[in-house]
Amino acid sequence: MKVYLAADPRLGYAIHRTARMLAQYAPKAVEVVDSPARADLRVWHVLGAGERTPLLTETQPYAVVQYCLQTTEHPHPDDWQSVWARAKVVWSYYDLTSVMPAEAKFYHAPLGVDDTVFKPCGCTKTYLVGTSGYVAGTEYIDAWTQALATQSTSPSLPRQQFHLGPRLSQFEGYPFVTTENGLTDSQLATRWGRCVYVSGLRAIEGFELPAAEGLVCGARPVLFARRDHQFWFGDTAEYLDEFQDVTAQLVALIRRPPRKVTSVERQWARARFDWASIVRNFWNEIV
Repeated sequence: MKVYLAADPRLGYAIHRTARMLAQYAPKAVEVVDSPARADLRVWHVLGAGERTPLLTETQPYAVVQYCLQTTEHPHPDDWQSVWARAKVVWSYYDLTSVMPAEAKFYHAPLGVDDTVFKPCGCTKTYLVGTSGYVAGTEYIDAWTQALATQSTSPSLPRQQFHLGPRLSQFEGYPFVTTENGLTDSQLATRWGRCVYVSGLRAIEGFELPAAEGLVCGARPVLFARRDHQFWFGDTAEYLDEFQDVTAQLVALIRRPPRKVTSVERQWARARFDWASIVRNFWNEIV
């Protein structure tokens, strides 16, 4: 079977990572091709209306990786019924069978981590937190900066912030923020390993790869207490209430001694977020 996997070049890191892993762990029966016209099946990477619109009239067989729902301009599952029902399978970290149990074939799984690269570095913890992204407000990057600016950290914690992304205007006047972009995976793994916490805070929704990658590297994820986050991360994360003052909750968190990530937790996370098994189970739904 010939399959087209590529994602739109304008899409982000997590989406292109998923496309690469789909190719890397594809079964022998799958030939990855470079054009939809050559494919027997296309895998669509869905974030919003830009992908939903062509799928409403798509005649080529397809599968869907559904990264977002609530922020897609069409947040109600009924709006996706015809798209999902015609897909070979729909992969999402959401349990979509709970909202549409009989209308489509769903694959419930998280995004993964390559544990041959993302692993503890044995480094000193030089950063309190690792953040990532481009929008300080909706990704709560500025909330972390403001929490650190209070100088309220536990004496056992560093008061430094590593940010994966551009030098945002919100960082001006805060010399404790280090920004880097364009890192290799091994370089990024080292940065996460040097962090006490890794932030997966996002407004409304989002399965954040840094939270899982950081956990495997020995950084404690900080997430909102949403059902899907709690399902995938269990007791390994620190959870915040998204409806309360986020900065105040972060200040309270960093005043406490941190829970160090244990070897048992890392092993659990390696199995939970193993790209190989996640992707192979996806292909098993199709091939």
